[in-house]
Amino acid sequence: MTRDKILPSERISNELSELILNGNDSQEDLLGLILKKSLQKTVQELLEKEIEKNWEEDIMNEKKKPNRIKFTVTVMKRVK
Repeated sequence: MTRDKILPSERISNELSELILNGNDSQEDLLGLILKKSLQKTVQELLEKEIEKNWEEDIMNEKKKPNRIKFTVTVMKRVK
């Protein structure tokens, strides 16, 4: 699957890598920031997996539904 946009988990991962490689310029605790970003990444990945799972289930459910337009046309042909 190709994506035009970067996933939020990938963005957070990039921020985390940058933080680990370059440190931080602010007065905040580096370890605390790393832990916070790691937790954000984990939660975001869980959300993305849940969305992907629901999306796939929706697609499968749509495939199982009868094609209403085709059904309507068939019924109308039989009625005439």
